[in-house]
Amino acid sequence: MMKQSLLFIFLLFSLAACEGGSSDNKDNSNGSNTTENGNTNGGDVDGSGDTDGGDTDGGDTDGGDTDGGDTDGGTTAKCFNYEKEGGPVDGSMDRIENYPFNSAHVLVYKFNFSDEPVGWSDSEINTAMEEVKEYYNTQSYCQFGTTWEIAANINLTARIADYTQGSQLCTDWWQVAKAEIESTNTVNYDEPGGNRIIMILGPEKFSTTESCYRNSTAGYSRMNIYHHKPGTIAHEMGHAMGLHHAKAVDGGDAHIPFYEDPMEKPEYNCQGLTGSAYQDCNDRLGKILIDYGNIHSMMGMGAHTLEEYNLLYKHFYGWLDLKTDVPLIEKSGKYRINAFGHGDKSKGQVGLRLKSGHDKYTYWVEFRTSGTTANQTNEGVMLNLQGYAEKSNPHKSWWKTISYLVDTTPGSFTADKWWGDDQKDSVLKVGKSYKDYWGGFEITVLERSVVETGADAWIDVQIDMLK
Repeated sequence: MMKQSLLFIFLLFSLAACEGGSSDNKDNSNGSNTTENGNTNGGDVDGSGDTDGGDTDGGDTDGGDTDGGDTDGGTTAKCFNYEKEGGPVDGSMDRIENYPFNSAHVLVYKFNFSDEPVGWSDSEINTAMEEVKEYYNTQSYCQFGTTWEIAANINLTARIADYTQGSQLCTDWWQVAKAEIESTNTVNYDEPGGNRIIMILGPEKFSTTESCYRNSTAGYSRMNIYHHKPGTIAHEMGHAMGLHHAKAVDGGDAHIPFYEDPMEKPEYNCQGLTGSAYQDCNDRLGKILIDYGNIHSMMGMGAHTLEEYNLLYKHFYGWLDLKTDVPLIEKSGKYRINAFGHGDKSKGQVGLRLKSGHDKYTYWVEFRTSGTTANQTNEGVMLNLQGYAEKSNPHKSWWKTISYLVDTTPGSFTADKWWGDDQKDSVLKVGKSYKDYWGGFEITVLERSVVETGADAWIDVQIDMLK
């Protein structure tokens, strides 16, 4: 097998200020980015199935600005200094509490089969990664840097047909990729370390062959990319840095919201199960906890069009000041929420946090006016639940928290066309109220600004504390 040594390193330097616009959505990912082996908790690149997260204590509750009025305490974006801080950084790979770096360094390993080249040129890879860099720069309010290098161009004597038409087991590919990367002596495959992320870049044919279908996946600082799109890379980077999918759960008067907590009931607790018992349990749980359910968010179905991260997941990276950007509300009153996208959080608080009557849970309230679904999300506020339905033994490579979008209008659409239709109108609209199932508070959406989109948009809510 022939290998080419390190070709070149791209450390793109940018000292320009954020321009405040949302990411260019012209590149649509055609991969749904699910995981291998029926596991849907965020990706599993080594086939082990070890992808589950852990439980949480409900998030930070350190107070904040709760005077109910407009605030001007938002943090002005500061651009990441690529020249000073770009490139690989050493350090812990523990992601249970947060992502400990303000950058990511991607090591790209291109795999060309004898009968199927990877099909993505170095120039095309660099163009895609440039878009990913700008996406994360905007998402982080200019606090996060993305660098990369094409670490090796690996030419295999094997045919892709050997892995897609049954002459070898599909799972053999994992071991082949691992062995080839280790032979380059460029990185420790199992522990790349620090902010490094291994990208296994294979031909798109893997994602189109029914006999051995492979979706793009990620986990534990590694990505397998078979859909050659910037959105796919940005989504899988989220997994590689420690995030699960952004999920959804039904709420509202028409349902018993949340089934209390399914993880506290034996029939929904799949930990320790294997084989068909695990699959049956996972199927039961999947009817309650909707994977990819936040269709508006990058870590849900939003990879296709480079949609905004939700606020809860931005907190994982340390991009928010909890006291000024997303304060914890402890008193009843009227509160204003500014649009949180567009690379700008200088207008004032961009979200609120509300403690549930259940001591483990915290709601994150956000007003989304960016992206391809802005005409749906800008009609009200979105509620993402933190601390709910999480497992007790998180792996160090995953954040212990999973985000759940609360669908405030469950069952409003049938599944005749697409399951995600029911989440399109999840927002709590102007004039509507939502009461915490556990009796902590009630929130009512009062009015929104005349400006319906952009960073200048805002929405007012009334919070009534019930405990």
